[in-house]
Amino acid sequence: MKRQAMFVRLAVVIVVSLVSVTTTLGDEKVSLFASNSEPIDGIRGMKWGAGIQDILDKQFVRDTEKYGLTKVYRRKNEILSVGDMRLADIEYYFCEGTLYQVNFITQGKESWGKLKSIIRNMYPDFFQPTEIQVAPGLYAQVAAKGRQHFNFGGLDVYDIDTEQINFIAEYKAETEKGTFAVISKKQIEHIKQLQRGK
Repeated sequence: MKRQAMFVRLAVVIVVSLVSVTTTLGDEKVSLFASNSEPIDGIRGMKWGAGIQDILDKQFVRDTEKYGLTKVYRRKNEILSVGDMRLADIEYYFCEGTLYQVNFITQGKESWGKLKSIIRNMYPDFFQPTEIQVAPGLYAQVAAKGRQHFNFGGLDVYDIDTEQINFIAEYKAETEKGTFAVISKKQIEHIKQLQRGK
């Protein structure tokens, strides 16, 4: 009887261990990026600086005036899931005809929470900030150089500025829309040089 109880306990330990390993492996698979070189070299299989003609099966979304005239596109057959999180859209930003930004867009509080978890896995220190008041009713949380968090009037904004990439995540409680922007700083500098040369 004792031997049977020991085997049952051993089986439970093995099953719990396997579940833990699967969960860990599952978390590692959940990433916005396809490879270790992303987002430094490019994103979603496209290089930073790629031309509008390089985005296959594209659909025009809108023009905007960010960094000069910017054209925003989406891919018609884009896979809009990351792990078990469903994205509302993925938008590609082109200025001076070159890719410099990609936005991952969520709809709903649950999807935003999952996106925040992915960001937390990528940058764990980001969510351990110190809060400071920058103006009446406006609080900023600064975790480390280049990382900050603002919350004002239902707008929740996280800004992570690295050497090569600027990440901006924002959530609007009123519309339950979340956006995670990945911006190539090198490409922005290239665009500004092109514009100065005109």
